[in-house]
Amino acid sequence: MSCETLIASALDWLKNSGGFIPELYATITRHTPADSAGDTRDVVWYANGSIHLETINEQEVLQGTIQAWTNNSQSIYATQDNPGGIHLVFTRPPTLTMKVTISKTGFVTIASLIGDKNYLGRPPIEFQATCVDGILTSIVGKSVVAVSLTQRREGIIN
Repeated sequence: MSCETLIASALDWLKNSGGFIPELYATITRHTPADSAGDTRDVVWYANGSIHLETINEQEVLQGTIQAWTNNSQSIYATQDNPGGIHLVFTRPPTLTMKVTISKTGFVTIASLIGDKNYLGRPPIEFQATCVDGILTSIVGKSVVAVSLTQRREGIIN
């Protein structure tokens, strides 16, 4: 399925609810290899949440700011298998989010945010996605990024 077809289907879902309240969810993963030879873990971001139809510069887009988690932290506790007690865990600081914007052509912008500021001052990533089996994908710098869209029906519209 082309990106244009995938996005058109999502837009149509949001516009033509058939008596239900339509919701569209985005799931984002971003996997970046470790920076140093001594590092034994890669950095992985995961985000999931509801996105909406918006109009920006007279163009319809899918957009939302959704909760994010990352394994870029450590938790210290001992287990039988790891008595040293350092484990990598996915954490979600209360203000960690990703703002995603997807155009009708599959051009994607993702900003990783702490509060309303770019994470570590880094600018958003932008890419023209390739769509394969309903997933928007790209290699951006050293990262592999994937975005999927899931349709959900809520309660009945009165």
